[in-house]
Amino acid sequence: MTIRATILASLCAALACSPFGKAQLPVSGTNNGAEMHAAGILTTDGNVNSLMLLTDGEETPAKYEFSQGFDKQTLKGIFSVGRVQVTYSKNGPIRTLLSIKKEPQAATGTVTGTVVLIGNNAFWIAIKLPNGLRDGFAGNWPPGEVSAKLKTLRKGDTVKIKFHTDFERHRIDAMEVQPMQGNPPTPNAVRPPSPPPPKVPDGVVAIRDVEYAKVGDKSLLLDIYKPAVPAGKLPLVVWIHGGAWRGGSKNFCPQLHLTERGYIVASIDYRLSQEAIFPAQIEDCKAAIRFLRANAAKYSINPDRIGVAGDSAGGHLVALLGASNSVKDVEGKVGNNLNTSSAVQCVVDFYGPTDMMKFKGQPVWPKTDDPKSPLCQLIGGPLAEKQELVAKANPITYVSKNAPPFLIIHGNADNTVPFNQSELLVAALKQAGTDVTFEVVKNGGHGFNAEQSQRLKPIVEAFFEKNLKSPVSPQPASEKTTN
Repeated sequence: MTIRATILASLCAALACSPFGKAQLPVSGTNNGAEMHAAGILTTDGNVNSLMLLTDGEETPAKYEFSQGFDKQTLKGIFSVGRVQVTYSKNGPIRTLLSIKKEPQAATGTVTGTVVLIGNNAFWIAIKLPNGLRDGFAGNWPPGEVSAKLKTLRKGDTVKIKFHTDFERHRIDAMEVQPMQGNPPTPNAVRPPSPPPPKVPDGVVAIRDVEYAKVGDKSLLLDIYKPAVPAGKLPLVVWIHGGAWRGGSKNFCPQLHLTERGYIVASIDYRLSQEAIFPAQIEDCKAAIRFLRANAAKYSINPDRIGVAGDSAGGHLVALLGASNSVKDVEGKVGNNLNTSSAVQCVVDFYGPTDMMKFKGQPVWPKTDDPKSPLCQLIGGPLAEKQELVAKANPITYVSKNAPPFLIIHGNADNTVPFNQSELLVAALKQAGTDVTFEVVKNGGHGFNAEQSQRLKPIVEAFFEKNLKSPVSPQPASEKTTN
């Protein structure tokens, strides 16, 4: 449910001015390894082998290494910018973390920095702080107000962000962005253009903004990446972007490397939740598959070899595409190819939501009862009041022995989409006798770092090779862990 930048990132040194007062636990002890105590702001979420803590009264965060045997489960529910107390030992410059306790205390403060990126759909902004770190902030203004404020900003503007964070809810509840005095916005400023799309590999042609359907006055578009000189009909991989169903873009497709391995790649846009609630999103995705299959000859696609991949919200949609093969209830009537199949031959699901009701009680920021939560915005209200639609949006509802092979990838430290969402889908697919591979990324968050992504790349390539190029035969379910 990837807007990755919408996740709360570390506030680090800029939070030193937050009005917490003095540390509740004074720093004490000696430098000979005895226990010491501190209180402050946690500036990472425990996805690595150490954490950073901005101690009260300090201007820069200090690093704490986990002691051997430290139970990282204690970090669950403590997010970036969480207020914590720590017990540690200190030998010279090294601080070894012995224990950590969350302080149930909200915070209000001001962060100043330079704008480096503005979200395509005006829900988030990333800034570079004076200490050089880059932090992301998610606000919950009504969309119109967000757009109005962000349209006044330009890259390089210096901004002051006021925030209030309730750690029990793990999100920013209110935020104001104002260009600082001396750097006023241009009256008719336009939001800066998005960063350029990824470089297209040599020998590959990009066919952009192909209309696959039209809903009212809105054109639904996709991009196609194919060899300039295709060697016959090639298998197709369709990428579906994340972004909490309310953001994201087809322009940023991370699977273009597959074009160098004999695939055609398509990347699609779909209606976002502020335009239409579910099932509009899955109906658009199915329309895109039907369009590509109906036009297979035109684009040198093998219509019998179509796979899908997506992350976060896109992971949810590809899982739903695969699980609901041939299910008329979610087929919809979008587009002009209604007699063409929307079935897919395999699915790669990166940390997609499944049973949204089971977000409840998990240490993640999206809530099932908050109208401004992306879950509720997708469904059109608090989930408890929309249970029939929630069930319709759940891929597990449609799982059967006829589902195509699945590769499901999820980090076990994800603080946006609970890890249990993939566990539930894997269990259902196994019970149905479906071919499913579960790659667990140890300490992986919502999205993976460069090293984790590099380890996963050949796994994804091998999965598509097996299911889109080789003769497909049933395989036993498997589960693997990626470090």
